[in-house]
Amino acid sequence: MSGVFFFNGDGRAYNLVSRGIVLDSNICSMCSSSLETVEHVFANCVELRGIWSNINRWWNVQNPSSVSVDSLINWADHSKLSVMQQKYFDAVICTAFWVLWNFCNSFIFDSVKPWKSNIFDDIVSRSFYWLSN
Repeated sequence: MSGVFFFNGDGRAYNLVSRGIVLDSNICSMCSSSLETVEHVFANCVELRGIWSNINRWWNVQNPSSVSVDSLINWADHSKLSVMQQKYFDAVICTAFWVLWNFCNSFIFDSVKPWKSNIFDDIVSRSFYWLSN
């Protein structure tokens, strides 16, 4: 994926605490087993990492050999997709990051908890919408 990307290594909890917002915990709200960092939420959280396999099947591309935020950002570059398909695939990956981050925020802050089973469908529908407009 070309260009500058928008993540640093710190997660939502770290960023909120650094701004003086007191949190009960900086543990991942999804799995409750690790510190919440960008790397954990997008690549390592056992509750969310299955999304990448769904995208793999949808696009018929191999998963990165080692899943990390960096490998996901550069996933298309190591695929057999055409240049145009790589651009679309990059947009899908960006959409997936956005949907996952939004899901986690909703899980933490909304009174009605979102359904994890809707994440992939949300990625697909938003990708089609954003790519067609």
